[in-house]
Amino acid sequence: MRQVRLLMQVNENATVLSFKGMLKSREFILENQRILFRDYDLGKLLHNMRMVFEKSCLKNVQKQFY
Repeated sequence: MRQVRLLMQVNENATVLSFKGMLKSREFILENQRILFRDYDLGKLLHNMRMVFEKSCLKNVQKQFY
């Protein structure tokens, strides 16, 4: 019984450490994204993404009907 409790404790500790590691990793990614986009015009980025999407959709329509 003592061994089972010990194994459960080890498993719980490993889960907590894994979760903390995941949070640290996400925090690191978010901080890097914030730094990357700090000086970038997000309106311009969205406009460019919309243009690429519209062009892609137009090409798909042309392939279907021509």
